Amino acid sequence: MKIRPVVRQIHADNAPTYRDLQAHIDKLFKPVCSERRWHYESRVKQLDSFALKVESGRGWDSTPAAMEDFFACTVVVRNSTEVADAVGAVLAECEEQSRRPQSPGHAGRASSFDFDDLRMFVKLRPSEGLRPNEAYNRIFEVQIRTFLFHAWQIATHDLTYKTDQVSWGRARIAYQV
Repeated sequence: MKIRPVVRQIHADNAPTYRDLQAHIDKLFKPVCSERRWHYESRVKQLDSFALKVESGRGWDSTPAAMEDFFACTVVVRNSTEVADAVGAVLAECEEQSRRPQSPGHAGRASSFDFDDLRMFVKLRPSEGLRPNEAYNRIFEVQIRTFLFHAWQIATHDLTYKTDQVSWGRARIAYQV
């Protein structure tokens, strides 16, 4: 993918701020997840993924630097009964700005495993002793999913969501499994 210089520069200018945010959030969330036997992972969006999102116009309102998932993390809980606990753990440290889907636990078709994990868009909650830093004013994404859906996402993500080779056959098999 050819990436315009201006998009490269926006990514280069903002990635360090989001890496600072990632380091702080990792310190907050990893112990909580470990204690509860949940899985935790995080990432700062890579240049190619950032550029693709900018070029498609998805995920940001006013400026690409404010893309809601420039930094994102995932909390994986054992089953759906623990989702509310994970939401509480996130809200203990962060202020919710929005979420998708709006109503958790909505049921889709029984034959469908479309992506519908809970995605919370949050900012770090101000706290005493925390040095002011522009990273802490950035919105970021927290996905909360069960181990079953996490495994499903790992198995099918590259086949059906972000792939360089679109294959009807592979997508059909992924959806049928």
